[in-house]
Amino acid sequence: MALGTLAGATWAWNLFDGLNRTKGAKDSHVFLFRGKPIRSIQNGFKKDCRDCGIKNFRFHDLRHTLVTNVRKSGVDQGTIMKISGHKTLAMFQRYNTIDRGGC
Repeated sequence: MALGTLAGATWAWNLFDGLNRTKGAKDSHVFLFRGKPIRSIQNGFKKDCRDCGIKNFRFHDLRHTLVTNVRKSGVDQGTIMKISGHKTLAMFQRYNTIDRGGC
């Protein structure tokens, strides 16, 4: 899973780009480990899930959780779509499970 896939939203990359410029970073990458760019979090995520006893969980599940929890807190649909990077209402509705038997 590539780091670029995780963000999915243009606003996030614009924010990171702005941080790099304002902090005068010497590296174009935002996330570094021991001075080297992090290109994937797949191994770390799997290890953390294993260490915590979490099974059948993918990083992508967090996107569903984000949409559901933000929706429950009363944030409007358009704002959630911007945060999550959903460009169409149809795709957003696949993630918005609060209206389909959610709490």
